[in-house]
Amino acid sequence: SGVNALSGNFAEETLVHIQVFVGFAALIGLLLAASYAEVRAAWRASRHDKEQLRTLLETASDGIHVMDMNGNLVQHSRKFLSMLGYDESDAASINMKDWAPQKSWDELLTTMRTVARAPVTFESRHRRKDGSCIDVEISAKGVELDGTTHVYASSRDITARRAAVENLLRSELELRRQRDLIGEQNERLTRQNAELEAALSHLKTLKGILSICMYCKKIHAGNDNWQRIEQYISEHSDAVFSHGMCPECYARAENELMEPSE
Repeated sequence: SGVNALSGNFAEETLVHIQVFVGFAALIGLLLAASYAEVRAAWRASRHDKEQLRTLLETASDGIHVMDMNGNLVQHSRKFLSMLGYDESDAASINMKDWAPQKSWDELLTTMRTVARAPVTFESRHRRKDGSCIDVEISAKGVELDGTTHVYASSRDITARRAAVENLLRSELELRRQRDLIGEQNERLTRQNAELEAALSHLKTLKGILSICMYCKKIHAGNDNWQRIEQYISEHSDAVFSHGMCPECYARAENELMEPSE
């Protein structure tokens, strides 16, 4: 009977252990199922984000580029490579110093650390693969990717816009120069007009009908006053007379002098 009692206790304990194991296994299964669902959902979300990022980079109209803190190109849009004249085969070896040669390496690193702390927007120049340069407007900020600090930047080609602004400034300067010239000409004309008006104010003119004697050529000056023509004109204008003899009168006078007196 003692053996039977021991066997019964063992069977009961074994059943309890089996039940506990089954319950634990079921719990592990539920936990694994939940973890798998979360991992799958996270993978789907990550895949969705990557697809969105890929679409954004392929369709972006600006030159989007992501760099690590050593200036190496990590991500880029097609536009960024095309605006610099590179293709996909060059992307893995491109560094920021390749398109920003106007600054030293230390200056570039300082700029990246500054951008990583606070977003900035500024104008600069990018050097293309063929050595030519374009004017760009850059918006940049620091981002965290996989727990590591990177710099996200978007470059917009403003070469045409800057050229238009410079042309506008040159046109404005030329208009100002023309305006100054016109102002100087107006001042000169004003002075000349003033001088002309002053001269006209001193000018005496003769107009109307003058009554002149058909024999002695005296001019009727009013009432019974008759004046020699040179006297009358001198008094009524700024003309000054000098006296001489015309050839006809000189010949007549000479003949009169040569005639013998009676």
